[in-house]
Amino acid sequence: MHRPGQAFGLALCLLVMGCTDRDAAEPPVTGSPETTNPFFSVSPLPYGMPPFDLIENEHYVPAFERGMAEESAEIEAIASNTREATIPTSGARCSTPTA
Repeated sequence: MHRPGQAFGLALCLLVMGCTDRDAAEPPVTGSPETTNPFFSVSPLPYGMPPFDLIENEHYVPAFERGMAEESAEIEAIASNTREATIPTSGARCSTPTA
């Protein structure tokens, strides 16, 4: 005789087992993040599109952190500039897109 609680427990166990990280047993990729993270290199694809087939979840956080650090450095350079605030000394830096 099957009880609804047993079926739910079995379904929950199977769900949890299916969500475990199967790649945890694989050895980590060797090399520096500069060479293994596709966000850290210029894409050879048309229009500079990122190589989506090479991007993995662990590539996002380092890329976000680097991007925020670069933008923070630009903001700090503008804020610490002692020259008179004009478009060339402040606005031009903000309008220059970064790659």
